[in-house]
Amino acid sequence: MNDPRIAAQILLQQDPDWFEDLWLQYWANGGNADKFNFDAYVHRLCELDLFRPADPYLGTGRPSPTALMPYTSCAN
Repeated sequence: MNDPRIAAQILLQQDPDWFEDLWLQYWANGGNADKFNFDAYVHRLCELDLFRPADPYLGTGRPSPTALMPYTSCAN
């Protein structure tokens, strides 16, 4: 399987309670989409921006100029 969404869809069809675990694994591996956009990605309603650079302001207490930019190509 080249597309991880297929495995995620199969897993979620068997037990929807796996969603939280899938999202946490995605987040722990550097993912930056919220649960809503991650769910949309799994169900092919949008594409995640996998190449978005890390925010250099993260953890500095300063406001980030990119804080309001979406992490996905989903319509907000």
